[in-house]
Parts: sequence; structure tokens; C-alpha cells
Amino acid sequence: MSSPQRPHFLTQVLVSGTVFLSGPPLGTYLSKSVAPDSVIADFVGFSMLPFALITGLQLWGLCADLKAIYHWVMRLSKKSRGQSSKSYSEQSGSVPSGSFLLIVYFTAVTTLAGLITTAVSTVEGGLGTILLKYALLGMIYGSVCWSLVCCGYLKFDD
Repeated sequence: MSSPQRPHFLTQVLVSGTVFLSGPPLGTYLSKSVAPDSVIADFVGFSMLPFALITGLQLWGLCADLKAIYHWVMRLSKKSRGQSSKSYSEQSGSVPSGSFLLIVYFTAVTTLAGLITTAVSTVEGGLGTILLKYALLGMIYGSVCWSLVCCGYLKFDD
């Protein structure tokens, strides 16, 4: 069975840059539609998706490392008891370990940004509607990032 071909390094850099640079305009557009005259809302909207991307990739890497350590310890304990076990690399599938966490994390970060925006700004619309807009943006952005991770275009630094 052949392994899937990984995208070229320059393609990965271009995709990562595009994902990172698309965050501020999307967040700013949302904050302008919710709180048009708020500088704080503009800052929160501008920075929420790049912040979620940077910290989310680090969190994903940490979760993947912790899972790998767990599997290593379990494999050692099975060997010491004389049981056979598959290696961690044989058990893992095509989707990187813990990458689905990106969707949940992005949704949480953008919802928190929506709460901050409503707390410090005069907003247009109800709290539920605003939080739904922010959560939906985070969910969509996180889903796009997760899809790119599954395709090998976006990854945390090894």
C-alpha cells in the first residue's frame, strides 16, 4: 500500500499564508457588521482568527504529542507483560491525531471574541444572534482549516 503524496512545501506555505491572512478581513467584516463604531470590536475581530490559528495549531501539536506518549507508554507496558501490540504508526489513520480539535477550539475562541465584543461595545442585534454569528464564523473557519489539515496542506511545526 503506497502512502499518500504530500503537497509540495511551497504549496503548504502559500496555503498557510492564505489561511492566516484571510482571518483578519473576515473577523473585521464581522465586527463592523455587529459593532460599526467600536475600535475594540475591530481589534478583537481583526485578531481573533489569527490568534485561534496560531494557538490552535500549537494545541493540536500538544495533543498529538500527548497521544503519542500515551501509546508509547502503553506499548512498553504490553511488552513488559509479554503481549504483542501494533506500533503507534500502524494504528494511526490518514487524519492527523487530534486535528478535529481545531473546529471546537476555533468555535470557542470566536464565541469568546463575540462575548468580549458585546461586553465592551454598543452592538446592533441581540446577544444570541451576535454569539451565533461569531460561533458560526469560527466553526466554518475551523472546518476549512481541519479540511486543509486532512489534505496535508496545513500542519503544526514538527
